[in-house]
Amino acid sequence: MNSLFALEPSETLLKIRLAMAYTPRNLENHITVRPYNGFLYILKGTYTYSFREESFTARTGDLIYLPAESIPYSYSIGGEENAPAQTLQIEFELTDAKSRKPLSFSTHPFLVSPIDSHSVKYAMKAVISAHTNNAPSSRFIAEAELWRVFALCTEGGREESEDAAKKATAPALQYLEEHYADAVTSTELAALCHLSESQLRRVFKSTVGMSPMAYKKHLLHAAARNLLRVGEFRVGEVAQMLGF
Repeated sequence: MNSLFALEPSETLLKIRLAMAYTPRNLENHITVRPYNGFLYILKGTYTYSFREESFTARTGDLIYLPAESIPYSYSIGGEENAPAQTLQIEFELTDAKSRKPLSFSTHPFLVSPIDSHSVKYAMKAVISAHTNNAPSSRFIAEAELWRVFALCTEGGREESEDAAKKATAPALQYLEEHYADAVTSTELAALCHLSESQLRRVFKSTVGMSPMAYKKHLLHAAARNLLRVGEFRVGEVAQMLGF
């Protein structure tokens, strides 16, 4: 599935942790740790999210993706005096069925543009209804409806996801292109991007097509070929210049 969330249901384990409709009481909050992925649909009101030096505002009818292992972020909620904000929210775990590693699709919250906002709202309501039902089949119904939410989001939000990934990995990409001949570790690159090492590898590979260390080696080999092609240096000199 080549899409915003790049998921193949047969290769992904999905577990819903929370599903509810609610009126938020805290109108401002700062999130430092987010263990699960989430979707938040705004029925009424506005949400303004801030992280690093960026921000965006979501309004009635908008859908927000909240990634697991997100960088710290803050949000504030607005609504009319007699009409407080109302939301639908689903929290869920996503795990790669083969590696058993957790999955997320961004380093910070972002606004999704689904194919049909109204269909997303009804699918999320169906998830909430099934998740809070004790019938034996309810879990399967809830998960099926959540997959429907993913399906409705596959095309509309692709550009937002790609832009978020490019911005997240830009510091590491620039550093490698300027320091490919220097000693550098994945830990150092992840720190530059304010990501965990696993997040950096996943997001970097999705945008560049290879891991950060593989990209460093690619740049190093390209530089060596160019120096040898010029003909002014011997193999040993090139190796010493580039740290082979």
